[in-house]
Formats: sequence, structure tokens, C-alpha cells
Amino acid sequence: MVQIGLGQGVQPLLGYSYGAGNRERFQKILRFSLVFSTILSAVITAACYIWTDNIAGIFLEDAAAFNYSVTFARILLTSGLVFGVLYVLTNALQAMGAAISSLILSISRQGVVYIPTLFILGAVFGMNGFVAAQPAADIISFTLAVVLYLLISRKAFS
Repeated sequence: MVQIGLGQGVQPLLGYSYGAGNRERFQKILRFSLVFSTILSAVITAACYIWTDNIAGIFLEDAAAFNYSVTFARILLTSGLVFGVLYVLTNALQAMGAAISSLILSISRQGVVYIPTLFILGAVFGMNGFVAAQPAADIISFTLAVVLYLLISRKAFS
């Protein structure tokens, strides 16, 4: 949620800079946001990974459920480092007026990429594959975000 807030919070600053044609300011804001979100992602992901047992222990007493939750949480954390960057880039595209590209990214993570990934990884790896589908969709969506941003920014600032 913090990463989503960062992505949404930076959007007006990027939009104002883009609208004013101030490429240098846009790039500085974007660079700062990407670095900040990466550091924040690393810290939050590391903390959650280190204390997964403690966090799960607050909610679960059953040993089997506890073991599943720790395993599943650690699988879900594998995309933690790219999550913030994905949201910053999605909102940067919105700020640049690239509504279609931003829409593609928004629906890819929870739909277009996630649903097929869910079926494929679930069929191949069973329950762990179902859990791994979300981080896989996040990583694929992150890659798509980088590609779309590079394509759009070249057109927008040329």
C-alpha cells in the first residue's frame, strides 16, 4: 500500500513537469521516485522476509497452516523489489498522457498476465504454482512497464 501511495503521490509532480515541458525536472522527480521506491521495497521486503515467522505467528496457531503461510508469504515476497517501480512507472505513463499504456499495465498485473500465469504455474507446480503466479505476473508486468515507459518517453521527449 505504501508503494501504491508513492506511485500515486508522484503522479501530479510528474504531470506538472511533463505539461510544462520541463524534461529535466520530470527526469529528476522520476529518478528520485524510482530510487526511493527501490530502497523502500528492499527494506520492506527484507523486513517481511526476516520476520515472516513472527508475522504469521500472530495470526496462526495451527502448525500446518503456519508452515503453509510462511512458505506462501516468502514466495509472494519474491516480487517485492519490483512492485514499487511498477507503480511509479504506471503513474509516470499516466502523467505523460499515455492512458492506453497505463491501462495495459493496470490490467496486466491482475488480469491479462495474472490469469494465464495462474493456470500455467498452477498446472506445472500445483499449489506453490498458484501462489507464485502473482509474483510472476508482477515481474512480467514490471518488464512490460519498463518497455512501455522507454517507448513512450522517447516519443514524448523527442
